[in-house]
Amino acid sequence: LHTGDAHLLDLDAPTVADVVGRLERTVITEDVTFRDLGAGLARLTVAGAGAPAAIAAWIGEAPEAGRHVIRGGTRVLRRDLGSVPAYEVFLPEGDAPPELPDLPDDAWTDLRLTERLPAWGAELGPDVLPLEARLADSAVSFSKGCFPGQEPVAMAWHRGHPARLLVRVALEGALPSAGDALQADGREVGRLTTVAGGRALAYVRWDRVEEGAVLDVEGGATARLLDGRDGTIAPGRAPAGRGLPRRSRVDTPW
Repeated sequence: LHTGDAHLLDLDAPTVADVVGRLERTVITEDVTFRDLGAGLARLTVAGAGAPAAIAAWIGEAPEAGRHVIRGGTRVLRRDLGSVPAYEVFLPEGDAPPELPDLPDDAWTDLRLTERLPAWGAELGPDVLPLEARLADSAVSFSKGCFPGQEPVAMAWHRGHPARLLVRVALEGALPSAGDALQADGREVGRLTTVAGGRALAYVRWDRVEEGAVLDVEGGATARLLDGRDGTIAPGRAPAGRGLPRRSRVDTPW
């Protein structure tokens, strides 16, 4: 969130030290300092069909997608979870939010599987490119100048697609576990990342991503892909309306 003279970064707790360290290495002459606000700032997510009305009743308005508002010490950002309206709320530790029903852990997992939402430690990590997780529209700039991680983005753009894609999967047979391999013709072509009941998220090699395709899962189950390549980079071009510099040189990997 841009808050005038500062930017507020919302990070998963295990990533804070690594991300701040990477950012500090990019500071050369800029007058920039980094401060951890985790001890004095609370965050909650308000999601669902009734979220806009709940937020409007709380702070007086519900910001549009991609926008945020500040009321006193409370910041509210509209950041939908796929097709589900959602808001990230940042408020001083100790301030009481309105009474809202809690989202059970299994309901959150169900939402992630339905909306194909990647999570840190499962679908996201140091070895995952945003394009692989289908985050090009929300996590990558195709127009600004050099930045850490631009080189692999440029490589994927010129190739026309990433090496693998995040997909939703319907499972049949013995329930597998996250991390189990997906196979085609006896060869590994992907891996499951999140599994719950008969559904899962998985990364699958680009050339094997086709809606309705059936893959074998190690252990005897089968996996039917529920997603194709829709919404990913098309060969020879970036997402509509955006370009990428012809030359780029970045020494820091994503």
